[in-house]
Amino acid sequence: MTKFDAFTPFQRDQLGSFLIGETDPFSKSNSADSALSEFEITNGQSVSTPATRVATLLTTTTKSISAWQAYVFAGITISKTSVRETYYVSANNATAIATYSCVVDANYDPLAAITTAKDGAWISGGNATAECLVTVRRGVPTPLGQITWSTKDEIQFVTGNGYGGVIAHGWR
Repeated sequence: MTKFDAFTPFQRDQLGSFLIGETDPFSKSNSADSALSEFEITNGQSVSTPATRVATLLTTTTKSISAWQAYVFAGITISKTSVRETYYVSANNATAIATYSCVVDANYDPLAAITTAKDGAWISGGNATAECLVTVRRGVPTPLGQITWSTKDEIQFVTGNGYGGVIAHGWR
């Protein structure tokens, strides 16, 4: 609460605009004087975890990676989503997707319902990519369901190489 108390009137106005859906956190705007100047998309730490699995007559290696995106306002995380992926590797090239998941790690926005859904995963050029559809519905919860006044969809993705490293992640 001390961080909220330290907000300037301008920051309070921006946070209010974000919470009621007037400010679009998915915007690709990079202008220093845009309404999003106090918002940042924080690219999270990428986690690489190698594991081994023995298949019949062959050694197959799996790699697990994840990447997260968070919306942060004045140092306070408003929401956070993750894409996690496990894939098979042979000769340092990704060969098949084992599994992937989409997770809402945090949502502290009382006027937003955030959901994720699998959107696709594939192998290309020896790399493994997983995509998740992230949907933000802004509105007010009621006993009869949410009254929604805006909905925004974006694709969050992570791409890993044959060594288990994250080579790209973010929004499309």
